[in-house]
Amino acid sequence: MAHPQHNPEVVIAVDEEVRLTSEVTVSAFSAKIYGRLTMHDRKLEATNAHGNLKSLASSSTSLRSSLRDYREENGRTYHVYKDGKYNLPNDAREKDRLDLVHQTWLLTLDDRLGVAPPCKENSTVGRVLDVGTGTGIWAMNFGDEHPESEVYGNDLSAIMPGHVPPNVKFEVDDIEEEWTWSRPFEYIHSRLMTSSISDWPLYLRRCFDNLEPGGYLELQEMDLFPKSDDGTLKPESDFLKWANLLYESSVKFGRPYVQMSTIRNYMVEAGFEDVKMDVYKWPSNSWPRDTKFKELGIWNNEQVLEGLEGFTMAPLTRALEWTPAEVNVLLMNVRKDVNNRAIHAYWPIVPPNVKFEVDDIEEEWTFSRPFEYIHSRVMTSSIDDWSVYLRRCYDNLEPGGYLELQEIDIFAKSDDETLKTDSALNKWCNLIHDASEKLGRPFISVATLKALMIDAGFQDVTVTTLKWPTNGWPKDRTHKELGYWQNDNILAGAGIEALSLAPLTRAFDWSRAEIEVFLIDVRKDINNRAIHAYWPACCVVGRKPLEEDKQAEA
Repeated sequence: MAHPQHNPEVVIAVDEEVRLTSEVTVSAFSAKIYGRLTMHDRKLEATNAHGNLKSLASSSTSLRSSLRDYREENGRTYHVYKDGKYNLPNDAREKDRLDLVHQTWLLTLDDRLGVAPPCKENSTVGRVLDVGTGTGIWAMNFGDEHPESEVYGNDLSAIMPGHVPPNVKFEVDDIEEEWTWSRPFEYIHSRLMTSSISDWPLYLRRCFDNLEPGGYLELQEMDLFPKSDDGTLKPESDFLKWANLLYESSVKFGRPYVQMSTIRNYMVEAGFEDVKMDVYKWPSNSWPRDTKFKELGIWNNEQVLEGLEGFTMAPLTRALEWTPAEVNVLLMNVRKDVNNRAIHAYWPIVPPNVKFEVDDIEEEWTFSRPFEYIHSRVMTSSIDDWSVYLRRCYDNLEPGGYLELQEIDIFAKSDDETLKTDSALNKWCNLIHDASEKLGRPFISVATLKALMIDAGFQDVTVTTLKWPTNGWPKDRTHKELGYWQNDNILAGAGIEALSLAPLTRAFDWSRAEIEVFLIDVRKDINNRAIHAYWPACCVVGRKPLEEDKQAEA
């Protein structure tokens, strides 16, 4: 599609009333990262003996009427101060959307304003900075919850309310200018600033330098790109096309969307200690079955649909020279994807005590410290030597620590012989097992795991055996529900196809067409309620002995 140069009509106007709203941007999968400032000595000049807590920055200024100016572009209004640094609107529609986003964060965090220690109930906190405060709703909520605190909110747009709690103050300021606060903060809160920052290492260093020793920085961010765990969000979808266009625009503006894992690394490089990251999911609509995620999807769907035009219009018309009409045509299809309950999409949001690494567990383990608990789920057919794997788990546990294996047998069974040896399902199980052996990582019988753990040195090894039915055939309520879930797990999307394609094509040279024909009959068996089949699953738990246990044995 050609995108001729578009010069939007720009109108300068003045908003005579400063109103309340919140500040956030598009997301359904956001991130929470926080870190603590390293304790170190430094001198900070006290510039006001009477405790006047006003910023000394020359670019910072009170909410005088000139800073309430806005400009109109393509039917939306945008900030004038440092024009163009933030590409979302600041009009009433956007303010209402930001309130929706704030409520979505509260639902995500169980009515907490953050996950860092200063947000804990009954915590006592001094000076607090809310970066990119928007309508100031977070700052005002925090000020109400912590009347002992002094809360400052800053933003490029003067859309904060005029009447605020006595311990809350707002400033119009550019955080990319030099920070000249008179005194440091105990807690800095920064929400959804990705695509608004040109230099993240510099921004995080300024946060670090403006914190008290022992103070906390919390980032609440989101990844731009939606995801799906079951392949229902296709690479060619308008949803992902839209995300790629926004990313391309942000790069052109010099303020790209940044991945959460990258920001975490920047925090460590800036000097923060104890950096932790949590990951949540904001579904694109109400597709999840889980009650909480369904509710999150409903809230998120409303704010995304309300905000799509605001997220998209300025970036695509300014950076990529699209016309407003072209943007609106694209958004018609994006809205369909966002509303499509068959697309199980979400945006990644991140919790503070979780870290992820890409690594190969069959290589040497080089963790710096041992663990108290190792959890290992469905690793059968991914391990070539279980004895070595279990020994590494053992060696990397604290004395008294636990290893838990959650595994499932590849071979389906029936207790009443309704699963025949010549059935398509039984044939499929045997083929997948044989293929895994040929590929050098066989499915292991769950019955052998206990003996292998004991051989590795574990004590008090217990085995809990479970049954996962193929469908809803059981009369027992719990097993019937398990059957529904397992049936959906293996048949929904590309489940059984994904389990079959690589093993059968790589090990036995089957064609994709041959596999698809074969799986027709396998699916029939899995759905057949007259076949009372199930997969045996188990939890195997063992404890690494304490030193005194070893001495007692000796």
